[in-house]
Amino acid sequence: MNMPQPMSNAPESRRFVWRNLDAYLAGKLEPAEHQRFEAILRDCPASREYVSHEREFAELVKRAANQPVEC
Repeated sequence: MNMPQPMSNAPESRRFVWRNLDAYLAGKLEPAEHQRFEAILRDCPASREYVSHEREFAELVKRAANQPVEC
């Protein structure tokens, strides 16, 4: 059975991901920050999963906001 690996024990890496998530999802990180973000995602399965879920959530909210309101 495959258990997800815990998020990186490096608190600075976790803070970096949390602080820069919106900019990353919007494609607005500077190149060096983008490379650091991608390196963290490569090395940390839990961070990859977190970012994936947040991306899915943002897409659902965007889709819902663009649909007509029905009461």
